[in-house]
Amino acid sequence: MGNYDFDIDFPYGTAAESFLKELLGTGRTIEVKREMKVSTTGNIAVEFECRGRPSGIAKTKAHWWAYVLEGDKYGHDIVIMIRTARLKQLARELYRQGRWVSGGDKGSNTKMVLVSLSELVMLTPSDVQRGFLI
Repeated sequence: MGNYDFDIDFPYGTAAESFLKELLGTGRTIEVKREMKVSTTGNIAVEFECRGRPSGIAKTKAHWWAYVLEGDKYGHDIVIMIRTARLKQLARELYRQGRWVSGGDKGSNTKMVLVSLSELVMLTPSDVQRGFLI
């Protein structure tokens, strides 16, 4: 919880700004996905296989993933960014639990886990390690 005291909170804001500048600067790669159905489903899709081959999260070399949220609820005004390592960890746990589906814009040749927005933003890495899901 914030102090509501500018002098105390200012360094925290400055540190966050520096982090984002570094993240968006050189040396960090970001995989960007448009999530078209999130307004109706509440989920983002994390692709891991297409036509029997690893794809998406299983193949990426990006440091970060960004989801541009689309649809009636979000337009394209919200972007959620997550470290690839954390997203992979969450996707693996959901896969182990059998929470994957076939589908996508390439027909049923694509396999993916569906992650609710609350799962995506509320879990800590230790929650995922313990297998705790909301």
